Amino acid sequence: MFRKILKIAATVPFAVLIVLLSTTPAAAAELHGYDDVIITSGEVVNDDLYLAGNRITINGVVNGDVLAAGSTVIIDGTVNGDVIALASTLEFGGEITGSLRTAASTILIGGTIGEDLVIAGSTIDLSNTAEVGRDLVFGASNLKVKSAITRNILGVGDKVEFSDVTGGDISVEVESLTIASTATIKGDLVYTSDNEVDIRQGAVIEGEITRKIPDRWIITPAMKAWAKVITYLMVLLLGIIIILIAPRKSAEVVSKIQKTPLKTLGWGALIFFVTPIAIVIAILTIIGIPVGLIATVLYGLLIFVSQLIIGLFVGRWILSRFNVEDTKGNLILGLFIGFTLLTLVKLIPWVGFILWWPTALFGIGAIVLMFSRKRKQETVVEVIEEAQS
Repeated sequence: MFRKILKIAATVPFAVLIVLLSTTPAAAAELHGYDDVIITSGEVVNDDLYLAGNRITINGVVNGDVLAAGSTVIIDGTVNGDVIALASTLEFGGEITGSLRTAASTILIGGTIGEDLVIAGSTIDLSNTAEVGRDLVFGASNLKVKSAITRNILGVGDKVEFSDVTGGDISVEVESLTIASTATIKGDLVYTSDNEVDIRQGAVIEGEITRKIPDRWIITPAMKAWAKVITYLMVLLLGIIIILIAPRKSAEVVSKIQKTPLKTLGWGALIFFVTPIAIVIAILTIIGIPVGLIATVLYGLLIFVSQLIIGLFVGRWILSRFNVEDTKGNLILGLFIGFTLLTLVKLIPWVGFILWWPTALFGIGAIVLMFSRKRKQETVVEVIEEAQS
């Protein structure tokens, strides 16, 4: 059971990635999914390339776009197109004629990028051998840019340092910003930070320097308490509305947890962990930004509703001890009892954090299984009607 779920979980992100690039015109595409994937030096791929594996290495030539998802991604060859990569560690020392969009914990850039570089990671290092043909957009904890950027730089980070030529403007929000003595900024420098920029002697900034102070909201304990009360009431109201509209479905989705707990947990874990990966990949593509934003909202709503599902499950179980039927009124009462108990328990330090995970996974899994069963029933009805005709 769980092996099947994990296998599906491994393939879903990959399938989503393929869909995101499906608008790229191509007669066909090559797909590779192994533990280690290697495009050797001298090998030429005349198609878009979709790769998934533990360690992905591209030393050859790809005449098309590349989409790679793996633990370690190394690109030292040539890609005549765009690259989207999701990894723990990304090392790039080759040539990309298009744009590179990547999210990884550690990113090392030493090659040539013809167009834009869009990166998100913990530690990012652009060496002095790297070249970016257009803009640099980043989100990083620690960023060092030792390479030339042809146009503008835009991003958010903690510790950021620039050491080479920037052909356009720099606009960043940071904790600390350093402009090395070897740096030249041909446009304006606009930074938002609590700390003054550290401009080393010898640095050249041809445009204006503008510092903005970050906006700070002072949140009092009373504000936090009211926020929790309002959140509780809003979510509870949402649950009541759902029960009033669909009481039978509400009882059915709760029953999934009791009848198939392992299956429910497995599907919940699959959707919970795969969806953020798909959202990140969507946002890294220009065409997929609206899809990513919509998916983010729906994902948050799904997590909210999952808490209601578990609250209803707990309350319904308590009321079942008294042989209470599943009427609208009793379901609402069960939701109130169960969701209130969960909310109070989650106020306990550490206990609430630990409890949040199983409630989210079981709740999401129950919702997925309910819609999955509904779709299967519709399919059976369609088949029967077709056979009768």
